[in-house]
Amino acid sequence: MLEISSQSQLKETLLSDDEDSLENPKRLLGDRSAPRCFGLNRAVVICCLAASFNTVIGGFSVGGFSGIVYIISKDMTFTMFQTSATVAVLNFAAFFGCFVAGSFCDSHGRLKAFYLSASLFFIGSVITLCSSSFFQIFLGRTVSGLGLGVAYTVLPMYLAEISPGQHRGGIGILKEFAVCLGIVLGYLSSWIFSGYDSSWSWRYMMCIGVILPLLMGVLIAFVMEESPRYLVMRGEYSKARAVLLKLTGDKEEADTTFEDIQKVVDRDTASEDHSVKSLLTRKTTPSVRRMITITAIIAICQHLTAVDGVLSYFPFTLNAAGIRKQEDLFSYQVILGVLKLPLLVPVQYFLDRIGRKPLLLVSAIGVVVAYLIVAYGALTKSANMEIAGLYMFVVVFSIGLGPVTWIVLPELLPLRVRASGMGIAVSLNRLMCCLSETLFLPLITSLSVEFVFACLALLIFFYAVFLHLYLPETKGVKLENIEKKLFQQ
Repeated sequence: MLEISSQSQLKETLLSDDEDSLENPKRLLGDRSAPRCFGLNRAVVICCLAASFNTVIGGFSVGGFSGIVYIISKDMTFTMFQTSATVAVLNFAAFFGCFVAGSFCDSHGRLKAFYLSASLFFIGSVITLCSSSFFQIFLGRTVSGLGLGVAYTVLPMYLAEISPGQHRGGIGILKEFAVCLGIVLGYLSSWIFSGYDSSWSWRYMMCIGVILPLLMGVLIAFVMEESPRYLVMRGEYSKARAVLLKLTGDKEEADTTFEDIQKVVDRDTASEDHSVKSLLTRKTTPSVRRMITITAIIAICQHLTAVDGVLSYFPFTLNAAGIRKQEDLFSYQVILGVLKLPLLVPVQYFLDRIGRKPLLLVSAIGVVVAYLIVAYGALTKSANMEIAGLYMFVVVFSIGLGPVTWIVLPELLPLRVRASGMGIAVSLNRLMCCLSETLFLPLITSLSVEFVFACLALLIFFYAVFLHLYLPETKGVKLENIEKKLFQQ
């Protein structure tokens, strides 16, 4: 690692040591051209796809366990509290994992954070697979939840930092696509193994959760590159320059991006304390305080929809609507999951064309309408209307509140506070998710479906008003210029 005290010394060293490689990008890339895929440098696409695989595991932890908890709650005669606890503890543990992830990403790097997440997923899945009691399953879910918190913190940040600005939205959608893929994989495993003996069927489902983290470890070791922005922050300038050249395949673009990052790092190094503690105690600049406040509200309000409650307890909801056969419950669930995936294709197209804010607003208003339909269906005892409203919710959530939230969060945070800020935002997101999973089943059971969904519709309406008034548009703005252009006007 080069120890360089000033930007001028940095440039002089790079010019003398790396002149041949900088003049000839092919030499640095191993005498290979920079092939392209989907209009992007192939190295960027491969790194982003590999990184997104980590949240396939997270999605499976939600979708797969939806079927598992339905089976084991009957097989092990769980109480309502135990059923809710085994579902909700995943995101309760993720709340703490997010705080670990923020400081871990800054001190050890993005790639090691991916290793940490995959390791926790693997250990948690093994514990769950070998469980024979509520407490053992609870422990396994807790460990997996820590991995989920790390995964949800590092992935959006990594995708934003490694992708070119003009394609940042389209690449950022990979996170939601990966989550949906994991959920569908979980739903499919529930459907496929639902006909087996209940004492073993859920263990067969859980085997997939053991295999996926091992595959992720291989991708981290042999496919992914470290974030060049992290490398610059750590003073590893040659490595950062090499990664940028590999990701862009263009010397001029790599030089420009490197200089932009270096200027921001030099400016921010001595400007203020960037720790989680300083952000929480508001000991920072007014612009950063505003950015943290907006990201926190966005992170929290995504789960005012109770989306994880709806998805995690979907078999219970259908059962209450009159569908009794287990195979039918899981087949409806598969349709729900498959419905989410194709919707992300047009979202990916529109994100970098019409922007983030319009998609979030349309999605929020759509959720309001969908939940009012569910409420009306429950009030009139129309199971078909309830199911139609839930399917509509999945559609409108998947075009905005689901994927776009995770793109906006890292975009709104400057480099110096991105890791800590994401840790705060994602921890609040996971805590809200935990609350929705904990309260959803008791509320629709003790109160009524129509009352709960009508209240949720009202809350999301207020969130739509907030988005309209306070959310800035980040489409096309370079990460290094977010603070200056949007919050210091």
